[in-house]
Amino acid sequence: MHVQDFLLLIPGCFLGFLVWLTYRRLPSAWLVEYGETAIPPELGPQLRSPFLPDGLFLSALSAGLVQFGWLRIQPLVLYIPYLLASFLMMLILIADWKTRIIPDPLSAGLAILALIHSSIQTWMHGWTFAELGFRFLAGVLAGVLFFLIAWIGSRIAGQDAMGMGDIKLIVPCVWMLDYRLAISLIFLSFLTASFFAIPLLVKKYAPRKPSEDEPDGALAFGPFIVVATWLVWLFEPEIFRFWHFYLGQFQ
Repeated sequence: MHVQDFLLLIPGCFLGFLVWLTYRRLPSAWLVEYGETAIPPELGPQLRSPFLPDGLFLSALSAGLVQFGWLRIQPLVLYIPYLLASFLMMLILIADWKTRIIPDPLSAGLAILALIHSSIQTWMHGWTFAELGFRFLAGVLAGVLFFLIAWIGSRIAGQDAMGMGDIKLIVPCVWMLDYRLAISLIFLSFLTASFFAIPLLVKKYAPRKPSEDEPDGALAFGPFIVVATWLVWLFEPEIFRFWHFYLGQFQ
């Protein structure tokens, strides 16, 4: 490893700083519940995200994504859509984590980038248009699956188990990747979320006296979809090798 191998850490930190600034300037109307028009007063403090720790976290995360992405995603024509998509995904991550809302314009922008990225890959690798069709179908099916999970979960738990923002987000995230890895993306989304959800469930149902100031225990799922997308995107060869090894045990 040489010093020049880490030169992208500096522009990566700056990109994360831009994400933080952009989030602070998002239109408030993007972060309200569906069907609501009034801006809730508690939204102001959530948009005034402090640099410590939010801005610092985004800068560190972005530095790692920019640097590691350069080592894993080539050529440049594929790296640029990765950077642009990562910018939107970091915005989605912090917006959903702090407000439990995934703005539709961000998901729409990610969908456009996903289609551009898929088209570039199809052109570079000489794939047929069937590849794009399979990706489109896999994304739609993933959205239908999340909708069913949300519907069944709401009937069982009596409250929303998954928001429409999560359902809209999973579709472009699948489009961004090889359609054969859609199952891996969904699995990793729930796996990463479980590290936070299980302690919340234990805390919720533990025999104790609840505090009036305690949060309701709901967990934003969008950030975990985003993290899983990065994992699949950056470690695609390793995931394919794992599946080949695993499925080979049954032959």
